[in-house]
Order: sequence, then structure tokens, then C-alpha cells
Amino acid sequence: MLRSPFVAFPLLSALGSLLPAQASGPDAMWIAARQGRTLTKVSANGEVLQTVNLSGNGFDLRSVTKAPDGKLWVVNFITTTLTILDPTGANPQNLTTAGTAYQIAFDRLGVAWVTLSNTGNVARYAPNGTLLGTIAVGPNPLGIAIDKAGNAWVAHRSPSGTRVSKIDATTFAATNYTLPSTTLQPVAVLCDSPNPAAPSNVWVAGDSSNEIFQLDPNGNVLNTIRPNSVATAGISDLTLDANNDIWASCSTRAEIYRIDDVTGVVAPAIPDAPSPIGLSTDSYGRVWVVNRVSFSGPAPAELRRFDPVTGAREAVAPVGIGAYNTKDPGGFQYAFVVDPNGDADGDGVGNAAEILQRTSPYDPQSNASLSLVAAGVSQPGQTLRISTSGTGVPVYLVWATGRGTPFALPGFTGTVRLDPAKLLPIAFLVNVPATYSIPLPNDPTLVGATFLAQAVRPATPYLLGNESGWVIF
Repeated sequence: MLRSPFVAFPLLSALGSLLPAQASGPDAMWIAARQGRTLTKVSANGEVLQTVNLSGNGFDLRSVTKAPDGKLWVVNFITTTLTILDPTGANPQNLTTAGTAYQIAFDRLGVAWVTLSNTGNVARYAPNGTLLGTIAVGPNPLGIAIDKAGNAWVAHRSPSGTRVSKIDATTFAATNYTLPSTTLQPVAVLCDSPNPAAPSNVWVAGDSSNEIFQLDPNGNVLNTIRPNSVATAGISDLTLDANNDIWASCSTRAEIYRIDDVTGVVAPAIPDAPSPIGLSTDSYGRVWVVNRVSFSGPAPAELRRFDPVTGAREAVAPVGIGAYNTKDPGGFQYAFVVDPNGDADGDGVGNAAEILQRTSPYDPQSNASLSLVAAGVSQPGQTLRISTSGTGVPVYLVWATGRGTPFALPGFTGTVRLDPAKLLPIAFLVNVPATYSIPLPNDPTLVGATFLAQAVRPATPYLLGNESGWVIF
């Protein structure tokens, strides 16, 4: 239970005198909906922040990947056209490719590596969309990922054998590796980060087999994992979390699996009917599942977050009709694996270091000095949790039912993120670090409500932290 008393806080009246405004938040995931032809921006709390309708472009959507410069690169479904949008989702520009694009991964310099499934090639594009060259890798290249050394790994869904390719980061020479399977048709490939000093291992999965292969940096098979007992139950997607554990989805069995990256032990399956088609990881290293729900509607697909230990569904956000597989839509894998020593949010702490301390590499107000992370099952009658981290004296948690355009508060470092018109007249005085439980009344009228908290440290140095919270479902 939260034992700190409810207290009046002078900052509330100052904020309440300001005009309300809207904002999208600094740090989020983008999800593409194939049938609805929409992009949906979702916060790490499960808030739908923005929807971009791309129907006028004339293409169904396969996936969207956030580039290091914040631009959104959209793979259109079975076309020779990519669409690049500004970080806000505006100004779509179409880019013609010399083949059918399937998936995109970005290297440390922001170069886009794109698999062209019908040509056997991988194309490289500068951040502005200029073609830098193509590399022949072999039949039907689909999934692609960049490892810590900058090499690109490609999964081939090919009738000529179960194979992956590695493209050298410097010479661009491609080496093919045959995997010991007679049935697997690789679609998904994932590079991990065992620890800051270790090179990436590579994980490969796909259609027609329940096998997941773990490879070393030289393509040698380290482990073969079968997360379920049905040999033909293919794996829809792969991602990793902040512990470097591997997550896999199986849409045909409607199950999610968490695999210990060291031992290969598979945790009990998390059921997720009807169709967990894709996986995503937010900037705090928490895994979300894209569940298609229905292929062509009317029900929208959902982005769902689960407790990794209990398997309980914690958060849900609608993300359009017929959402598809995702590819690093919030930049987690880029920050954790591809550019671990970079500092995407400019707060002086490296990307991977922030993830390991459970702060966000994309939010300068989530750092070792002060940060919030909300968890728990966001349903009436359940118990929510909010964790504070940082250093120094206790902080206030200021509460609101919505966020606004960030604005500066005199004397404080950081910006106010909450909407002054939606502030709640309470504040918690809490310790740092600590985790607090918040029982939610069993009141069905709360469904659809948003509750956000922002941490404020009213002592030298005066700090405004990030915001975190819940959307009740």
C-alpha cells in the first residue's frame, strides 16, 4: 500500500493557471496496420498518442521502423515502394526500390538495410533515401538485423535449404550459413546483447517449424530451442527485453514464449488468443505483443503488454485493422544492440546503460537522477504499481488524466509533461528509490480513463522527471 499521505502541493495551482495543450510525448512505439493502412503511435503506458492514415498513398502496410534520426520508414505490403515520413508522421515521401521490400534495419550511422525478397539482394540507403548500393545474398531474403559489430544478418525463406547470411560491416561480403533443419523456413532474425562487452549472438526462427536456433557471431549453432511440442508450429516473430531474454510469438498456437538467453530454458507459455502476429519492445525494455484480433476488421488489432513472470495482461492499446509484424518500432534494439554507447536523448548516459538501469534512452527526463515506471494490471479492481528510481531527497508525484505540450517551469531542470487542465488535486510524497502499490477501485466506469504521474524533486537540484501511468481497460 502507498503509505505516504495525500498532500497539497503548491505547484498544482501554478500549473492549473496555464492553458491546456496537446502533445504526443517524447518516447513511443509506432505500429503499422496492414488492412487499415494506418500508423498508430503508442506510449510506453499504452496510450494511443496519434494515428496517421496512409490510405491516400494506395498501399497496404507491412511494417514501420523508426530511424535513428526519428523518421519513420514504412514497408508497404508486397510492393517496390517504401514510404518515409517525418518523425511526427507527416510529409510522406515514396521511395522506389529495385525489388519487393520486406524488412528494414538501421546501422549505427543511420543507413537503412532493406531486404528485397524477390531479387536475392539487400539494398543500402542513406538516411535521406539515396541508394548506396545493393548486395547479393541469395534466394528470398526476408528478416534482417544488425549486430553489435555492425554486421547485417539475413533470414532466407528459401526452398534451397535452411539458411542465414551475414554481411560484413566493412567489406559488404556476404557469407551463407546452412542451419541443421529440414523444415524451418527462416523469416525472423534477431541480434542480442549478452552484456556490454560481449558480441551479439544471433537468433533465427520462422515458418513450418518450432525450432529457434541460437548462433554465435561466426554462424556456429550454439543451441536449438523448441518452445512448444508441435514440430510444425512456426514462430511469427522474435524480440528481446532489457534482460536480454528472447521472446517469441506463435500465432498458430496463440502463445508467447520467453527464453532465458543463457540457459535456453523456456518459461511457461503465455496464452494470447487469437493471433499474436508480432512483437515489440518499448524503450524501458518491456515486451509488447501485436495481436491481430481479426484480419480485416471490424475489431482493431491490439498492442498488449504482459507481466513477464505471471503472464498477466497489463496493458492494451488498439492499433488499427489487421496490424502486421513489427520491426523495432520504438528503437529499442537500435539503442540496446546497434548503438549501445550512443546517447540518443543527450542526457549524458549511454543508451545501453540507461536500459540496464531501467530508464529510457530516448527521454532525457528518465535518467539515473529521477525516473518513473508504471506497471500492474490496468483493470478495475486490480493493483497497480509505480516504481521510482534516482538519487536524493523524496519526490512528489503529481497526477493528471492527460498530458500536454511540454513547458518549462522556472527554476526546474526539465519540462512539465502533464496537461494543466487535467491535473488532479493531489500529490504523493514518495521515497526514491521505491515501489508503491495503488489499489484500483472495482469501478467499471474507469475503463478508458488515463492516469499519469510525473515526478518532481523540489530540492536542489530542482528536477522534473518523466511521466508514466496507465490506461484502464
